[in-house]
Order: sequence, then C-alpha cells, then structure tokens
Amino acid sequence: MQLPAQLPARSSPVSLTEVEIDGERQRVTQPLHLAAGLHRVTWFFRVASLSPSGIWQYQYRLRGFHDHWSRPSNLAEADFPRLDAGQYVLEVRARRGSDGMWSQSVFASLHIATPFWRTWWFAVLVLAAGLGSAYVFTRLRTANLRRQKLQLENTVRERTAELRHEKDTTERINAELVVARDAAEASRRAKAQFLANMSHEIRTPMNAVIGLTHLLRNTPVTEEQGEYLAAIQSSSQNLLVIINDILDSSKIEAGKLTLERTPLRLPEVVERIARMFQFATESKGLYFHTEVAPDVPIAMLGDAVRVTQVLVNLVGNAVKFTTTGGVTLRVSTQAGLGAEQPLIRFAVLDTGIGIAAEKLDAIFEDFSQANTSTTRQFGGTGLGLSIARNLVQLHGGRLWVESVEGAGSTFSFEIPCTVVDAATVRPEAVGSLAPFVPALRVLVAEDNDLNQLVARKTLEAWNVEVTIAANGRLAVEAAQTAPFDAVLLDVQMPEMDGYEAARQLRMLFPSAEQFPLIGLTASALPEDRVLALEAGMNDTLAKPFDPAVLYARLAFYTGRQVTESLSSTPPTLPASAEVSSHEYAANHVTVSWELLEELSGGNEGFIHSIIHTFLAQAPQLATELQADSSPIVLRQVAHKLRGQAAYFGLDSLTERLELLEDKRTSFSAPELIAHTSYIQQELMLVYPVLRQRLGMNKLAV
Repeated sequence: MQLPAQLPARSSPVSLTEVEIDGERQRVTQPLHLAAGLHRVTWFFRVASLSPSGIWQYQYRLRGFHDHWSRPSNLAEADFPRLDAGQYVLEVRARRGSDGMWSQSVFASLHIATPFWRTWWFAVLVLAAGLGSAYVFTRLRTANLRRQKLQLENTVRERTAELRHEKDTTERINAELVVARDAAEASRRAKAQFLANMSHEIRTPMNAVIGLTHLLRNTPVTEEQGEYLAAIQSSSQNLLVIINDILDSSKIEAGKLTLERTPLRLPEVVERIARMFQFATESKGLYFHTEVAPDVPIAMLGDAVRVTQVLVNLVGNAVKFTTTGGVTLRVSTQAGLGAEQPLIRFAVLDTGIGIAAEKLDAIFEDFSQANTSTTRQFGGTGLGLSIARNLVQLHGGRLWVESVEGAGSTFSFEIPCTVVDAATVRPEAVGSLAPFVPALRVLVAEDNDLNQLVARKTLEAWNVEVTIAANGRLAVEAAQTAPFDAVLLDVQMPEMDGYEAARQLRMLFPSAEQFPLIGLTASALPEDRVLALEAGMNDTLAKPFDPAVLYARLAFYTGRQVTESLSSTPPTLPASAEVSSHEYAANHVTVSWELLEELSGGNEGFIHSIIHTFLAQAPQLATELQADSSPIVLRQVAHKLRGQAAYFGLDSLTERLELLEDKRTSFSAPELIAHTSYIQQELMLVYPVLRQRLGMNKLAV
C-alpha cells in the first residue's frame, strides 16, 4: 500500500481524540505501533464547532484494509474488530448537514507487526530446511534401497540356484513318472485286454456248456439225468457269477464302471430271480418267496443288468448261508423326491446263520467275509457285497444289512425310481417259447463250432431257418444272396469281426427296423456294447445267453407276436379300423399321418423309423417334464417333445408344449401341475395309436 510520505497538517475541523486498542483507550500518537497478532482498534473523533453535534456527518476509510469510504453517519467513531499485521492509514472527514461540503481529511497511521513465521526470511529458512530434509531422506532412502537391492540380488541368486536344483530334481522325477505312467498305462491296457480276452475265452466254452445243457434238458431224459443237468446249469451260472465279480471289481477299481439308463420291468426282474434260484432252493429244501407291493411301479429307468446283479448276489448269499427255512425277496416303495420319483426298496430276508454285530461293516470290504471259515465252508470270492454296494451307490442309493447271529439277516437297498410307461420297455424274456409263425430266417455269424451248434439247435426249436456263417466276411456275402429277418453277430471272429461286419451290413441295409442286427459278445465290458451300437447293431446279448431273452429280442426286433408272456396289452383300435393315410383316433386323441406320408413319399419304413424314435424317446422326455423342474429344463424338454409330436399332427399337444416352451408364459404351481399332467395323459393315449400303425399292439407291455 502506498502511504503519503508526510501526513498533511491538521487544518481540518475534524480531530482524532482517542484510540481504543483491545479495550484500552489512549491518546492518538503518530504513528501507532502494535505487536503481532489480531487487534481490535477503535478511533474516536469530533468536529471543533459550537454547532450541535447531530448536525455533523462523518465518513472514514482505512487504507490498507478497505479503500472505500464508509457511509455518511452521525456516529463519531471508526471500529475495526480484527486487524492483522500490516500498514494502515485512517482517513476521516466531516460535513455540516447532508448537503454540506466535505472537509479536509485528517489522518492517523497504524503499524501492526508481522509474526516471524510469516516473514520472508522465515519462509526461506523453512524452504531450506525442507530441501535439506528431503535431500537427507533421499540419501537415506537411496542407501536403504541399495542395501535392499543387494539383499534381493543375493536372495534371487540363492533362490535361482535352489529352483535350478529343484527343476533338475522335478525333471528327473517327471521323467521317472512318465516312465511309470507309460508302464502303468501299458499294464492297464494289458490288464483290460487280458480281462476282455479272459472273458471271451471263458464265456465261449461256458456258452456251449450252458446252451447244450439247456438243449439237453429239453430232450427226453430220466428224472435223475434231469437233476444232473439242472446241477450242471446251476454250477455254470455260479461260475459266471464269479467271473463277473472279478471283472466288475477290476472295472470299479479303475473307475470305468458305468450304468445304462433304460426302461426295465420290475416284476420281470423279480420273476427272473425266482427262476434263477428255483433249483438251488428246491435242492436244499428251502422256500423262496417273492413279495411285490401293489404300489410298486411296473417299469422304471435303470440298469436292468446291474439291478439283477445286485439281487443275484444278495439272494445267492442268502441261499448259500441258509440251511433251514428259506429266503424272501420283498419289493416296496418308500417316500422319495416326489410322486413321480419314489424310492424302490429291495429287501432279501433269510433264516440263515446270521452275522455278528462287529462284522457287519467288514463284509462290504473287498475279499472279506464275516468269518475266515466261511470261504472253506460255503465258498465265494468275498467280492460280491463290495460290488453290490458300489453298484447301488452308482444308482444313487444305499445298501445296508440288519442281522442277528444265528437268527438270519436282512439285506436291503434303496434306489431312486423314475417311473416310465411299461409299454416302452423292451421284453427281456417270455414265459412260453412258442414257435414263430411264419418261420423266421436268421443268419448266425459265429466261428466257434460248439456255439454254432447251440445257436442252430436253440433257434430251430422255435421254427427258425438258420444259416451259419463262420466269420463276418461270409456273413456279409450271405446277406447279399438271401433275405433274412435278423442277423446274430459274434463280435470276435477271424478275417472280419462282428463290428466291421455290422458296419458293412448297415451300409447295405440302412433300415435298422427291417434288418435288425443283434450282437453276441462274450465280453462283459460296457465299451463293447458302445462299439456295437456305434457299428450299427440294434442290440447286444452277453454270452452265454438266456434262451428266453434271445427269443424275446428276436420277437421284438422282427415284430413277431409273443402270445403267452404278456400280462397286459395296450388299448387297440377296433377290428374294422384300417391303417390308412388319414387318421387314427383313440379316446379323443387324433393322430394325423398327412405330414409324415408327404415327407416319406410312400416309404412306410421311414414312417416306422419316426414312430420308433418317438416311442423310444417320448416316454423318457415325459418323465423329465415334471412341474418341480427348473424353467430352463421345462423349456428344453418341451422344445424336444414338441418337435417330435408335430410330425403326428397332435395340435392340442403341441400347443400345450409350446406354452411351456414360451418364456413369456407364466404358470402358477397348480396350473403347471395340471398342464404337465394333461400332457402326460395325452401321450399315454397316443402311444397305442402309434403302435397300431407298427402292428405292435400285442407286443408292447
């Protein structure tokens, strides 16, 4: 602030009388010096005049604080409550009345000292100190980083040396592991091949033993000879059980055991078990009862072979360890995941020797039995229960035992049950093996002479014209020279095996319905069945085969009637109904064939193929169409089912499925249950109509 070099003389009528500094009044001195800090300064002034004081008006300003004049006022003081360090000059003037001329100003100077921390030299000092501190910190930090760098370099060198050593060790170990892995893989392949070969080599003669025994029992024999033959057949079956146990234990150990998920009939499984153990129980004077609860579903999804295997093991053990009384096989339902997926409980009760409480857990271990004398007295490998427990667990169930030593045992297991339409289940066996009318023409590709004899004699007893081919190449040539209703293919044959023969036959005869191929395999490995189906075969049968099962498969795949083994038949059309190119109607369900006949161009085989596919897939899709399924699953299943149902002109059904498929459709829980129930009921009415077109109304159960 620029201040006048010399304050003007006091020629103004205004004079400064006093100044009050921080509440203390004193005379005005020129200049006024105050210590550093905030101060309250009030100047008092007056006009030397005899006129009344209220006539005079005053105006002031404090240069260095505010350069503008204050408003004219009659108050003769200037108050500044918070003045900080600096140079100030107070200027005051007066006038008489509001219209008078302002007088000459009077001045007063004020100096408030500046605190040292706000001086330039202090700022320079602080800056210098900061720069010095930064320099010192930087040097120290640099030295510390240099020291850490040296430590890190030493650590890196040491760690690098360790890692190099570990790498060399790891590479050496990896090389050893690669060698061990290759050896283990080679051993596994050799073991698998050995098991497959062993299975084939043992089952091939066993097929002849069991087959010829069966044929011999059908010839006139004495009662004593019949007993001997029954014993031979039973012993052969027991030997097969031991072979299967060894193979299954190996597959479970390798994690290669898988389950099929196909429709199976529970009553048929129970009946098969009863027939299997009829001779064993009768020869020991034991009873064997089967009890199937009324609410047990007729058909469910599962692996029929493995369920049968578990039951055979449990019933076999019960018969083995029972000397008086008998065995009861009981089947019932338990509460499960819902009405459509209950738990099926199988219980095998015996009156045998029982098991001590401390041995109940040990019997489920590999190669273990309740007592070391058990093997010597009753025989067995000690693998059966371990395999049975693993098979039940693969089904998502559990197996347990309740027993009192000396009073018998009860082995029980539960597995989830997905109920399916019994009409979709392929028949596994029949009660009466009546001759086929008209005769069937079957080509049998088999290289073993004994197996050729068994196949020929077994089939000829059913009015089957049999042609034998010693290998796959001859079978392909024979199929091109004469018509056949079905082909039985052994999978292991010289020159051309059954897989390659199936591929070539399927190229010559693409329709699996008109030219069925059934594989006969002595291997129990599931990959053999997969290979057979991929090669074009319709199905496979394990050797030695059950004649009743072979008969049922031939009847099923050739569309022949099985007149005596079916407990029920689906609804059929009236006799006057005619398979035409228009419609079938059953219980308010109308099937239209127009689209299929247009697509087929008159090829009935094409229509049959579409129908077979629908009958095979639709029941399983319908079981997945549950109201408690997630919306995504419902839409996916509805989409698949709607695409298949559209071929048959099922407008009402496709409309309902389309509603389920539409993301914009919203159902309440009761509405969804009613909707899915209606779809399943309508499908149940459609199946018999489709089978009528196939001529299968008396075959499917």
